[in-house]
Amino acid sequence: MAISKNKKRFKAATSGNAQVSMVAGRKLTFSANILKKLDISKDSIGKDSIGKDGIDIELDTETKELVIYKVPKTEGYIVGGTYSKPETYCADICNAVLDLIGKKLTNAGTVNFPSMYEDTFEEDSTPCIVVKVEKFNANPGVFVKEGGKQ
Repeated sequence: MAISKNKKRFKAATSGNAQVSMVAGRKLTFSANILKKLDISKDSIGKDSIGKDGIDIELDTETKELVIYKVPKTEGYIVGGTYSKPETYCADICNAVLDLIGKKLTNAGTVNFPSMYEDTFEEDSTPCIVVKVEKFNANPGVFVKEGGKQ
C-alpha cells in the first residue's frame, strides 16, 4: 500500500498541468482556454477543418517569451487535435525554445510552461497569450544532463 501511495505522490509532484507544453521538441499543446482567449472557433481545429483561424507563434529572445496569437489559417500554423486538446506542430519554434533555455531533450519528453499571461498588441489591440519560457518544469530524465549524458 505504501509503495503505490508514494508513486502517486511522485507523479503529482513532477507532472504539470500547464496551459502550454512542448512535446518531444516537435509540437506545442495548449488548453482550450487559450483558444477561447484568442477567439479561435471550433470549426478551425484540425488539419481538414473548414474554419479560417490559425495561430502564429513568435519567440522573443530578449524577454524569453513565446507570443501566441490568432492569424488566418493560411498565414500561420494549423491548430490540430481537438478543441479540448489542441496542438500545433512547430519543431522550429520548439528547437529555438530549447536553445534559448539551454536544454536538450533526451528523447520524447514533455516540458511544461506554467507561467503565462494575456496581453494585446499595441498596434491593433489583437489579443495574445505570452508564455514565459524561462520558467519551465519537466519530469526527471527529460533533459540531457551537463556533459551530454542522461
